[in-house]
Amino acid sequence: MQLIAKPVRSTDENICGAAFSYTGTPSGVQVEQASQQLTFAAFEGADYPSSISGVFALGPRVASAMIQIDARVSVSFNAYALAGSSGVDSDNAQVSMVMLAGAQPIFTKSYFLREQDASGALIDTRESGRYSVAGFAITMPTRMGATYSATLSKPGTQGQHIDLSLNVPITGAGSAKAMARIDFPLEDKAAGFTTGELQALLPELKQHEGEKDFMYVDSQGHVTTGVGFLLPNEDAAVAYPFVDLDDVPATEQQKREEWRLIASKYDPAHKHGADWYEDYTNLYLQPEFIDQKLRELVDADFHGLSQDFPGFAGFPSAARMALQDMRFNLGASGLVNKFPRLMAAIERRDWRAAAAESHRSSISELRNNYVRDLFLRAAESQ
Repeated sequence: MQLIAKPVRSTDENICGAAFSYTGTPSGVQVEQASQQLTFAAFEGADYPSSISGVFALGPRVASAMIQIDARVSVSFNAYALAGSSGVDSDNAQVSMVMLAGAQPIFTKSYFLREQDASGALIDTRESGRYSVAGFAITMPTRMGATYSATLSKPGTQGQHIDLSLNVPITGAGSAKAMARIDFPLEDKAAGFTTGELQALLPELKQHEGEKDFMYVDSQGHVTTGVGFLLPNEDAAVAYPFVDLDDVPATEQQKREEWRLIASKYDPAHKHGADWYEDYTNLYLQPEFIDQKLRELVDADFHGLSQDFPGFAGFPSAARMALQDMRFNLGASGLVNKFPRLMAAIERRDWRAAAAESHRSSISELRNNYVRDLFLRAAESQ
C-alpha cells in the first residue's frame, strides 16, 4: 500500500492545493493519512497558512477518501461493492458522501447505483447525481463502473475545487485519490505582493516581530513600537500619531518626553522584554494605524527587493515571502551585504542552497525555521 501527497500549483501561483493517491492491494481494511501545508491562507481572515489533509481507506470491496481544507470544509466519499453472483464481480454498489462545514454536516447522500423496478429487475438508479449546497456544485456517480468519481466545485474570489476518485478493490488492487485546490484571482506579481502572499506574510511578521502599541526598547537597544517600527530619535516618535489613554492625540512635547523616558530605561546588563516598558508609558498607537504602517513598510520592501533582485517578480511566492521577512528584519543593507552565499544562491535560483544560507544568529529558531521552510517550498515548486 502506498500513499503519495503532492502540492498542486500553477505557473502564476494563483492556485494552491494538494493531491493524494493511495494505491495497493489491501489485506483487510487499511487506512493511511497525510497532510500538505499550503503557501497561502485558503479563507479570508485566517491568520495562518492553510493545510489540506486526507484520510484514505481500502479493503475488500470498499474504498474511502476524506479530504479536509483547514477546519472549514471536509468531504468524505465512500464506495462499497456488493458481491456479485460469480463472486469476482459486483451486481451493485453503494456510494455515499458526507460534507461538513466546520463541524456541522451540511450535505449527506447515500444510495445504491442499481435499484429494483416494479418487476424486481435491477435498473440504474434514478438519482440525478447532481446537487447544490452552500455554493458548491456537487456531482456523484450514477452508474456502475471500475472507477467512481465525485466532484465539488465552488466558484468565487477564492474558489474551491475537490476531485475524489475510488477504484474499489474486488479481487486485486484498488485506489483512493483526492485533489483539493483553492483558486486565487490572477494578479500582477510585478506590481506588488499578491493578496495570497500578504495573507500569509503579514500575520507571520506580527508573530515574529511582536505587536506592541506602546514604545519599548528592543534587544539591540533601539526604541521601537508597533510591529518592529524603529524610532531612532525623538523626531521619529513625533511623526507617529500616538494618543493618550483617553484617545486624545498626544502633543509633540508628550511624544518627546515619552521617547526620552523609554530610552533612559534601557539597561544592556539587564535586557527587559517589550512588555516591561509598558508600565512607564502613557501613549499608544491605534490598531488601524499599526496595520496601515505595516502594510506601507511591506510595500516598500517589495520595491526594494525588486531593485536588489532582478527577476523578483518571477520568483516563487514562497521565496518572495522569505526574502521579505529577512529584509524587514535585517534592513536592505543587512540582507544584501551580510549574506553573500545567500545572495549567490538566489542569483542561481538555487532555493535549497538559499534555505541553508538563510540562518540568522540574532533571531529565534522558530523564525529561522519559518524562512528556511519557505525557501524549501520554493525549491519544491520548480
